[in-house]
Amino acid sequence: MGKDGTADLSAVDAVVNEVRGELPLGCVVVNKSTVPQGTAMRMQELLARPDVAVVSNPGFLRACGVPKVSRVV
Repeated sequence: MGKDGTADLSAVDAVVNEVRGELPLGCVVVNKSTVPQGTAMRMQELLARPDVAVVSNPGFLRACGVPKVSRVV
């Protein structure tokens, strides 16, 4: 947590910077954990790749009884 109480997303930022050039054209990046609102948009901006989509799949969705997806399309 930052000094001002905001979430410390430095690890997320570091990973985005590390994988930016390795992602295949047109892929989708999925935030799999519960992260603060706006993180997907922040990642999209950091990626600076209009061909890559960023979406979120927070863990609480599964805990609430959402059916398990057997494959990603």
